[in-house]
Amino acid sequence: MTTKKNSPKNQSMNITNICERIVNENIMIEEVSIEYKRATERLVTRADGRTALSLTSTFTQSIQEQMLLLRNEIVMPLVFKVKHNFTLTAKVDSTGNLNFDELHIEFRLDCRKRYNTHETFRVPLKVLVPFTEYIDYLNLRGHDYELSVIHAEVNISQIDLQSVLEQPIRGDKAQAQWYSFIMEAEQEAQKEYKLDVVIPVSEGEVTWNIPHNRKLQFIENFRSTGIR
Repeated sequence: MTTKKNSPKNQSMNITNICERIVNENIMIEEVSIEYKRATERLVTRADGRTALSLTSTFTQSIQEQMLLLRNEIVMPLVFKVKHNFTLTAKVDSTGNLNFDELHIEFRLDCRKRYNTHETFRVPLKVLVPFTEYIDYLNLRGHDYELSVIHAEVNISQIDLQSVLEQPIRGDKAQAQWYSFIMEAEQEAQKEYKLDVVIPVSEGEVTWNIPHNRKLQFIENFRSTGIR
């Protein structure tokens, strides 16, 4: 079940509409996710579950309150702070309560070339460094010999997320270590036409030391070589 019609400021109505369908169709929701799309400034709310014979009044009341709380108190502050594409997911228990102690966030950071290397990776570093302690792994993707997208998987509690947003940690050591890693990843991307590699992160530390599949592509221009 998905809704994606309105901008972030109108998303409360979308959540109300989803909850009406949940009640009318007796859907026992097990997971809720809200995706922010920067290009269109939209929130996409998804609710996944299974059909039940009936829902308790506790569940139907709680699920709407909890989804609005997720949207207003967690997702919107994250939108205003990072201003970049992400999806935030929370599990739902049998009483309609969301598990705010185990939130999952997937950041999708655009790394396509800008004016220079520093400017290209300034935004990804600004987003990632405050979350380094909570990142499980990175998925780096490159295309046409350039690093194009960084996916970061984050597991964090509501309390820790609020702390990161209010007082982000920006240690010089972490900044330098992650900048060095991204520079190394960019160099690896320049060696092959396509890059797709998963890098684990441990206690905020990340290094490029994992073998990965290589994909090479060579293009020969017949016009320039004079071949007919």
